[in-house]
Amino acid sequence: MNLKNEKGVANSFFSNLLPFKDQKSANAVRHQLSDLSRKIDAVVQPVYVSKKFKGHFKPKEHKPPIVNQQNVVYYYKCGLCDTDYVGFTSRHLHQRVEEHKRSTIGYHVKDEHGGDPDSIGSNFEILKKCQNKLDCLIFEMLFIRKLKPKLNKQSDSIRAKLFT
Repeated sequence: MNLKNEKGVANSFFSNLLPFKDQKSANAVRHQLSDLSRKIDAVVQPVYVSKKFKGHFKPKEHKPPIVNQQNVVYYYKCGLCDTDYVGFTSRHLHQRVEEHKRSTIGYHVKDEHGGDPDSIGSNFEILKKCQNKLDCLIFEMLFIRKLKPKLNKQSDSIRAKLFT
C-alpha cells in the first residue's frame, strides 16, 4: 500500500501483526518502529492482537484417531440392529477391537447377521477419556447402568464395586 507523506511523495506502508503484552511494551515498539520508518522512508505500523483473538487462529491440534486412544470407556453399536455394548480398556482401543472380533461382539455379527466380524471397527465410539484404570471402571459401570447395553452380561462392573 502506498501513502503520501507531507511533501506529497508516496511512501510504502507496512503493518506488523504483534501480540499485545502491555502498554509500556507497545509504546516502546511504536517508538522503535517510528525510528525505523524515518530511516527507510516507509510507514511501519504495529497492529496488536489480544491473546484471546490470536487463539482463534491457531492451527487445530492433531488428535489421534479413535483407535489410538488409551484409558477409555467405549461404546459399540451394531450397524445392522439395535444391539450395543459398553466396555473399557487401558490399552490402545484398536487392540481391544481386535479382541472383540473373536468375542461376544464378533459372535453377534457372525451368528445373528451372517456378517464378517472384521468389519466391526467403524462401529465403536469413545464415551469417556479417563485418567486411569479406576476411572475407567467407574465410568464403565455408570454407562452400563445408564445405557443398559444388550450384549453386556453384567448390569454394572463388578470390578468397580470392589473400589466403592
